[in-house]
Amino acid sequence: MKLQHQVRLGPRVQVSLIAEVFNVLNHQNFGLFTTNEASANYGSPSQSLNVAYQPRMAQLGFRVTY
Repeated sequence: MKLQHQVRLGPRVQVSLIAEVFNVLNHQNFGLFTTNEASANYGSPSQSLNVAYQPRMAQLGFRVTY
């Protein structure tokens, strides 16, 4: 989900305020599976430390256009 608001600071300058939230519903995303056949967890999903698979993340930002 993304929210964006634009504010004019004169005839040529504009500031965009941005707020984004990822994985709002906290849905589990499995990026890795255990592929070692000797493991007791073979075929089971395992934790991924990649940012794309993390629960509920947010970021704030701004953009200045002139």
